[in-house]
Amino acid sequence: MISSVESEDFYIMSQQASNQFDIYGQLRADGHIHSIGYYMKDNTLKALAVLSNNLVQCFDLPTSVYENRLEPMP
Repeated sequence: MISSVESEDFYIMSQQASNQFDIYGQLRADGHIHSIGYYMKDNTLKALAVLSNNLVQCFDLPTSVYENRLEPMP
């Protein structure tokens, strides 16, 4: 994942050299991301983010290239 505390957007990328560290998708949070953690639930990779506006937001993370990966995922 690539993110910044100055942006609501973050990018998910492959962690495997065999995938050439490809960017899988872009997500948009409801505030700037202060910290983020990852977990698996029902065989789906998820991220839990603490945001600058004191919200906690959960995301389903893409595990392969998302068809429109340069636009924020809904």
